[in-house]
Amino acid sequence: MPSDRRTMTDRMLDEAASSLARQAPYDSVDAWLWRRSHDLTEAYLTVLEAEGQLSRQRHHRWMIFQPTHTVLVDSPARRHAARRYASDEPVLAALAAAAGIGDELT
Repeated sequence: MPSDRRTMTDRMLDEAASSLARQAPYDSVDAWLWRRSHDLTEAYLTVLEAEGQLSRQRHHRWMIFQPTHTVLVDSPARRHAARRYASDEPVLAALAAAAGIGDELT
């Protein structure tokens, strides 16, 4: 059940929170993700790339038509997130386990 509405420091998280049902019947996390998942990944990739958190790179520079892949930029935000993940915060550990994420983040 959603709590009081607060403004988040993360624009995308704030937008997601604003889409929560505030009256019964409330969405489960699964239902909310199912409803919102269309274009959610691309929206986050676009924002993170615009903020300089991601970079799109080609495997070989000489192959101009080869598809690009997205890589994380070594940024203060990424290092901070990696430190939090490595500290085994209970909430982050539970979310990572639920998402099927293992030690590859460290």
